[in-house]
Amino acid sequence: MAMSEVTSPTSATPADPLNAGREALARHSWPEAYELLSDADHAGALSGADLEALALAAFFAAHADIELDVKERAFKAHLTEGDEIRAAYLAIDVARAYGYTGKHSIAAGWLRRAEGILGTDGTTYAHGYLALVRSEKAGQAGDPFVGQQG
Repeated sequence: MAMSEVTSPTSATPADPLNAGREALARHSWPEAYELLSDADHAGALSGADLEALALAAFFAAHADIELDVKERAFKAHLTEGDEIRAAYLAIDVARAYGYTGKHSIAAGWLRRAEGILGTDGTTYAHGYLALVRSEKAGQAGDPFVGQQG
């Protein structure tokens, strides 16, 4: 190409923002991942895993104000996709976040959702996370022996 030729500018948005967003996330390029995954979200429904990726990118790109909303959407997406264990894990994570902000009744509702999906006994990672949250609640209530038999 000769120096006098004019080229048209290239598009700043990739043709596939979802895959580009995933790649940016893998590089920990949080602002780029947030922007691309948000574009993909606006273009169509994201999977539960992709919504979780968007929530993570939002947190690290200083958009934590939308992280919780996106996690709630990821919970619903995982349920729709049939991944009940991941949905329950996210319900617990959302409950924990609401608990940290002092919204205890909302947190309790999310914990009940998780317990309804998981049951009280099990050996999945979500059951372990549920046990952690229960122990944190017991510690805050001043009852470190909750769940133990005498």
